Amino acid sequence: MATLSTFGLKRGVGVETLSACFARLRLPTQVGCSPGAIRHVMQVLEATAVATAETWEQDAVAAGEVREIIGGVDETFLERMMLVLQDVSTG
Repeated sequence: MATLSTFGLKRGVGVETLSACFARLRLPTQVGCSPGAIRHVMQVLEATAVATAETWEQDAVAAGEVREIIGGVDETFLERMMLVLQDVSTG
């Protein structure tokens, strides 16, 4: 899960590359490492992360917490650079 989160979701490494890497580590004998299996697990992982963030946000709003806008910077990008902004209070 940590590998899929770090490299798949955060760094944008494709499922084909992750599958090839897992094959070289001889993991297919332990877990499903096909691109389809990895894609499914990443979709579930992403949905769970979003649901968790939404729950935490709702809990904070219900408790009356008001937060300042927080900016984050990540200088690493692969094929193209993107600017992503999210208004946490409205989602």
